[in-house]
Amino acid sequence: MKKLLLIWLALSLVLTGCTTDHFFPKAKDFRQLAMVRIFAVDQGKEDVDNVRVTVVLKKVSGNDQGGGAGGSMKSGEGMVLTEEDVSIAAAAKKLQSYTDQELFYGHADFYLIGESAAKTGLNSYLDYIARDNDFRLNGVIYITHGDALTFLKDEHESNNYLPDYLKNFLKKIDLSATSYTLRFLDLLSQLSDSATSAIAVPAIQKVKKTETESASEPADASKPEGSATPIQENAEISTDSYAVIRDNKLLYFTRRVDSEGYNIIRNEVDSEVLRTQLENGKTVALNMVSSHSSITPEVRDGQLDRVVIRTEVSAKVLEMQTEVTELSEPILIKLQDDAASNVRRKMETCVQKAQSTGADFIGIGPSINAKSPKAWDALKPEWNENFRTISITVEVFVKIDMTSVIKDPAKSKE
Repeated sequence: MKKLLLIWLALSLVLTGCTTDHFFPKAKDFRQLAMVRIFAVDQGKEDVDNVRVTVVLKKVSGNDQGGGAGGSMKSGEGMVLTEEDVSIAAAAKKLQSYTDQELFYGHADFYLIGESAAKTGLNSYLDYIARDNDFRLNGVIYITHGDALTFLKDEHESNNYLPDYLKNFLKKIDLSATSYTLRFLDLLSQLSDSATSAIAVPAIQKVKKTETESASEPADASKPEGSATPIQENAEISTDSYAVIRDNKLLYFTRRVDSEGYNIIRNEVDSEVLRTQLENGKTVALNMVSSHSSITPEVRDGQLDRVVIRTEVSAKVLEMQTEVTELSEPILIKLQDDAASNVRRKMETCVQKAQSTGADFIGIGPSINAKSPKAWDALKPEWNENFRTISITVEVFVKIDMTSVIKDPAKSKE
């Protein structure tokens, strides 16, 4: 049957004068292509109604020339090109004039949307990527603090090849308690859910990290005791926040504590260190081995009563800053309660911020819709306002499954 369908399709194409070029992309010689690794959009600088497009290329040939109105920035690893026009398509066409190779977007791993562009609305940018067959639907998307061009330019001038840095970063994303990998297709899926009124998109920025003098260095007598002496400022990439999108526009960026709470609620945490204390004030560090959160709406007579977010955490003792040979049951209970309080605080902070801004990016609406469509139908028309006042209870249970306490702790011999 399949063979007959293929033969029928081939005959139809031939008899109608059609070719497969209309249906499938033409084969291209990779030596004639300039591989775009990062695709970014910003609000125009020359005109706020314009769009500025910036791309990061893998490598360019020696014949490529930069400059002109848009400008280009070369390095040993690649090139950054940028242009502005009334539309993304028009700006992208201008970019082509900077290289004798064809700009190819099929290898774009990352899509960046600048802060100013995100505030005007995401639809037109997402629509352009979705319509163009060259773009990968599994590309990773970020919202940048400030303009994407500034972020890319600063990182480019630091001689770091950003596409490779980000790819290596994503390999370790499971270790992060404040971010996760959001791919373009997953973003479209979230936006297509009629019960989703707000979403959280991973944000990225460059922050300055100040190093201080080493403790082994001689102290400066002119400085007060205990003061730190900055010796170098290093800019590093941070993904400790989310861009909260409501009504298609950027509303605000979350703080780190909100991001940690969001990851726990949305089951995006694979590992996190929890700090607890013994009665003597000594620190015990626990490693969150696993966690699972569930959102349960409680509905009575077709009306929402409250929403319960329940999180169960499995942890193990990672570090003990004291000489303890045995963790008794009362000590374990205290450590578990301290850890649960730590996790609950992060989750409640995230929930309170979401409710105070009327932005349900934590997924309460879809959960109500799944549990009771009738209750959701009553709340949906004014959901942004209703979300502010609904009762949300956070319950956290931590169980220490592994204590890893040794019989004779390491200590100096007397």
